[in-house]
Amino acid sequence: MNHNWIRAGFLAGFAFLIIYLERLGQLPLYVAPRMELYVKLSAIVLNAAAIHQAMLAMQRKPHADCEECGHDHSNHDHDHSHDHDHDHSMSPLKSLLVYGLFLLPLLLGFLLPAAAQEHEVNSGGIPHLHSGSHEVK
Repeated sequence: MNHNWIRAGFLAGFAFLIIYLERLGQLPLYVAPRMELYVKLSAIVLNAAAIHQAMLAMQRKPHADCEECGHDHSNHDHDHSHDHDHDHSMSPLKSLLVYGLFLLPLLLGFLLPAAAQEHEVNSGGIPHLHSGSHEVK
C-alpha cells in the first residue's frame, strides 16, 4: 500500500475543510478571530503538501537490492542502480489507528452541524464555559 496517497488525501481533506467552513461562514465558530488569516493561509500550505505527497506517490519506484530492506534481488535481470526509498510500513492495525485519528476530525467537521455551537458563542467569538446566571462578566 502506498501511504503517500492516503497522506495526500488527508492533507487535501483538511485544506478543503478549512475552505468549506470559510465559505459557509462557520470558521469563526472553530477558530479565534485573530487566527483566521493564519488558518486560511494554512489551507494553501496543506494543498501544496498534498500535491507533494501525490507527486511522491506517482514517482515511487520499486526498491533495488540493498542491505537495508532485507530482500534478495540478485536473481532479477533488471537495473538496480536507480534511486529508491523504503516504505517503513507500520502494522495494519497501527496504520488504521493512526489514520483513524486524522479521519475522525475530518468526518466530524464535515458531518456534524455547527448550529449546536452557534448559540454557545458570544460576540467575541469565545465559547461560554458555562451557562446560566453564574457567568463572570
